[in-house]
Amino acid sequence: MLQVFKSCDANHAFPSSLPRVREHLANHRNPDQPLPDTLRVLPSTPQIRGLHTFVRNRETQRDEFIFYARRLIRLVIEYALSLLPFEDVEVETPQGVDYRGRRSSVSRICGVSILRAGETMEDALTEVCQDIRVGKILIQTSTDTGEPQLHYLRLPKDIKDYRQESRKVFLFVPINFHAQTLVLEQRANFRRLPPYAE
Repeated sequence: MLQVFKSCDANHAFPSSLPRVREHLANHRNPDQPLPDTLRVLPSTPQIRGLHTFVRNRETQRDEFIFYARRLIRLVIEYALSLLPFEDVEVETPQGVDYRGRRSSVSRICGVSILRAGETMEDALTEVCQDIRVGKILIQTSTDTGEPQLHYLRLPKDIKDYRQESRKVFLFVPINFHAQTLVLEQRANFRRLPPYAE
């Protein structure tokens, strides 16, 4: 699962084969709070279904699983990037011809992984975004209280500047409903997390 945060409003991009996530959100949310209209689903294509077939097949070898899972994650990242705001721009080609194209209006992107499973998405983001910084958060359930506890936090030192409209944070949350619920409940507090020293 990938969540793209815009200030404190969340845009969500989920692989299309996870209708359980939508169902879970629908069944375990505050009834007074509707599902966000920014929820986005990666469109199902024959390629996506093929990748899911490899990843879900119990007979798929480990190396193949990793290869196809990485491809699927890369498609999720690409889809999430396509949801960012873009603006029209005109450039000149090496042949001297004007070309009307599009450019992202986002000035900076950073990634934050919820350890450990969230780390699996980092490589895909760093492959498609140059000079991106990635932070990490480790949340584990206390054996004494059963409550989630923050065990590790390392964020880019300028994370507070990502509240600006032109900056975005990609939050990599593992498919773990407890961690997801915690992050969604605490997203307002995300802005107040202290920076780490680089």
